[in-house]
Amino acid sequence: GVFITDNGGNTWIPANDGIPNVPILDLTFHAPSRTLAAASFGRSMFRSTLPLPSSVSERPLINQVVIAPNPMSERSTISFNLIAAASVSLDLYDLQGRKVTQIFEGSLNSGPQQLGLLTQGLPVGTYLVRVETGGKMGFCGKLVVI
Repeated sequence: GVFITDNGGNTWIPANDGIPNVPILDLTFHAPSRTLAAASFGRSMFRSTLPLPSSVSERPLINQVVIAPNPMSERSTISFNLIAAASVSLDLYDLQGRKVTQIFEGSLNSGPQQLGLLTQGLPVGTYLVRVETGGKMGFCGKLVVI
């Protein structure tokens, strides 16, 4: 199934509108239409529209996120744009939700940003890159280490 959080992962609520409670192998989010596409193993593709944040202040301060190269073998760069100056935390998680490492934590000015990630010590596998801005979830994307 698919679950969402609006408080940095302290609580989660189902976002399974039309999506069965099965393992989801891939997610894609189209921000302009607020459409979430989910792919499951052997059960098909599913689509759901997520509600708008209740206020502008809840919208992420980050956009234009690119992780490249992805898949990566030695080094990858996480590029993004900060809409306003903010405290930023960038962490790497395994697919069981365990924090593997913190890539960056600190304050950044508004504008384009680039942060590097080295695979040193990372086993081959799939990871989640999570970026928080101002203490709120701003982005979560998949990173594959080969």
